[in-house]
This record gives sequence, C-alpha cells and structure tokens, in this order.
Amino acid sequence: MTIKILAGANNAITNSTIVTAMIQAGTGPGINIDASPVSVTTNVNNLATSTVTMASRNGLTGTVDLLVTVTGSATCLLNPTSITLGTSSTSVLSCNDAVPETVTATVTATNSTNASITNSTDVSYIFQDFAITAVPMNVPADAGSAGMSTINTMGLNGFSSPIDLATNSTSCSVSPTRLTGTGSATLSCTFSSASTFHVIVTGTNDTLSHSVTVTFTVQGFSIAANPTIVPASVGAQGVSTITVSSLNGFTHGRPSSDNEFDKSVMQSYND
Repeated sequence: MTIKILAGANNAITNSTIVTAMIQAGTGPGINIDASPVSVTTNVNNLATSTVTMASRNGLTGTVDLLVTVTGSATCLLNPTSITLGTSSTSVLSCNDAVPETVTATVTATNSTNASITNSTDVSYIFQDFAITAVPMNVPADAGSAGMSTINTMGLNGFSSPIDLATNSTSCSVSPTRLTGTGSATLSCTFSSASTFHVIVTGTNDTLSHSVTVTFTVQGFSIAANPTIVPASVGAQGVSTITVSSLNGFTHGRPSSDNEFDKSVMQSYND
C-alpha cells in the first residue's frame, strides 16, 4: 500500500512511500485435517473407507465435532463423530453406494466451543459396476444342433476388472469364460430333446454378480408305426400307419398339405 504525507500551507508539500504488508492466514489456533486415501475406487454395494486425521494448530485444545456431507446417492458415516485433540486424532469415513457413480464426501471438523474454528477435507469415491446382456435373448434351434447367443458385458463408471462367466446348463458352454470390463463371449447350447430351455449366464467379479437369461426353443419331430409288426402273405399287401408328429413347433420339410404328406408316407412304404 502507499502512504502519502502532506505538509505546508494548503498541503502543498507532499511525499509518499510504498509499504508492503504481509498478512498470514491460519496463525491463530485452528485444526489441521487430512484424509488418506483421498480417492477410493470400489465396487457398488461395497463399503469403502478412508482415514481422516485431525491435529491441533497453534495450541488449540478441546473437542472437535465431525460432520460428513456427500454428493450423489452414496451413504457415508464417520466413526467416531468427535475427537479430543491431543489424545485421539483419527476418524474412519465409510461410504457405500448402490449406483455406479463418482461422489465427493466432505468431512468438516469444528471446535465444539468455538464454531468459527473449522476446517474440512474432501474424499472422492468412485463406485463401479458392470452390466450383462444377451443378443438374441430368444434362440430357435433344432434338437441335436447348436443354438448360439452373444453375451455382452459393459463396464460402468470406469469398471475394467475381470468378469468370470458361467452357465447353469451342462448342455451349454461359454467362450471365453473371462472378459475384462467391456467385451463379448459366445454362448453355445446343444439339446438332444425338443423343449423350451431357460439358460442363465452369470458374470461375477469379487462382490459383483449379474445374470442374463437366454431362452432356447428346441424343435424336433417324432415318428411312430402302428402296428410295428405286420403279418402278410406272399404277394399280399401289408399295411402299417406311419405317424410323424411335430415337437415344439417343428415345421421343417413338412409337405405343403396333409394329402401330400400322407401320400409320401404310403408310397415310401409300398416301395
């Protein structure tokens, strides 16, 4: 700042000088506060912690009350919520979140007898997850033939850890069985009988587990003869009825009309 000196009649004589003033913050009693670590990466629905440390500055004594505020949908708790400077100096900050997001938890320390003495620190929590899908989710297949679906995983909020894949059916396989973060695998299933099968593919990583269901509509046909033993004289015709039945919606190769179908069966037998 500049100081101007005025003297003489009507202040005609002047002079000035520049004075530099240094003002130091935090020279009075106060609270030093830090957290370790200041950034925590974890899975959703997993309790993650950081240690908050308080220390007296310039002789401050007494009790310090602690309060945490958090952004997003996370839930955070402090234990303990007050400390006595000089005897205990740490509190554990624990946060949990069901949503894959990044949140900031702010811990504020306030002197219990003088609310103007306060300080705060921030901790960043990165909650991650993954999603799993199948394309297609409904697979038509013939009995004895393989049906396939693509299993896709997607890392959420930066998730890039290994995901192990498994299926609940011994008639199915997944390849590869491990993906990292975002990736694709092939589900291949072969069923020997016609029916509808619901196959569950589950991806797991540590505390995370997600599943997707793929429905396989397996079709086929049955064939029967009545009677199965036909007595006949030499030169005479023997007759047996051959019945072909669709299983689970099977229509492959069926003649365009029932008459054509019956004719093909009888002709084949007579030959």
